[in-house]
Amino acid sequence: MPNDTIPNIGPRQRRLRAVFGVVALAVATGVAFAPHVFGVAPGLRFGSLPIYFGGFLGLLQARDKT
Repeated sequence: MPNDTIPNIGPRQRRLRAVFGVVALAVATGVAFAPHVFGVAPGLRFGSLPIYFGGFLGLLQARDKT
């Protein structure tokens, strides 16, 4: 479906959301691999899921200009 709607946010806010998305994905990746590196319970990897969600959401909002 083509995105032919009027942007809801400006370029500065889109850039901010894209940066947030990339940083959140990097942090989530660190949280996901920390149990393996430091030898703690692997179940703690599930803590990275909300961070991944926020990162992907930020990138999608930046791409769709919403």
